[in-house]
Amino acid sequence: MAKEKLTSVKVNENSWNSFKKLSIDEKITFRQFVNISIDEFINNERFRKSIKEKVIENGKKENTTIIR
Repeated sequence: MAKEKLTSVKVNENSWNSFKKLSIDEKITFRQFVNISIDEFINNERFRKSIKEKVIENGKKENTTIIR
């Protein structure tokens, strides 16, 4: 098994609640979602570009980002 890194993030409460509901229907855990998303970000240039555009757009609304 690959070595894992324990981390914590603060997420938008409304988005989190929506994700929890969808994740039950879709049978996906948050851990699975994050691991797949990270892999896609690393290996899929189109996905990475899409995320970066959303970060830039979201950055106009938020002044701080915390990464641990």
